[in-house]
Amino acid sequence: APKREIERLAVVAHERSHLTHHHALYRLVGRCVAAFNPFLAPVNHAIDYNLERWADEGARRLPVGRPQQPRSPLPR
Repeated sequence: APKREIERLAVVAHERSHLTHHHALYRLVGRCVAAFNPFLAPVNHAIDYNLERWADEGARRLPVGRPQQPRSPLPR
């Protein structure tokens, strides 16, 4: 498959992993906790980072569109 198609499949697999594992719910809980206790607001960055890594790993388990290195928009 062309490189562009493989990258598209990798992105779709990554996003599907977010949906399958209900990552939006984890983000929502983190935001609610931070709203009630502002001292926990920095935890949201850790939650976002780890959810991206989780989705990267979920996408890597698929045989098609497997990226060589998981890409995350957040710094490592």
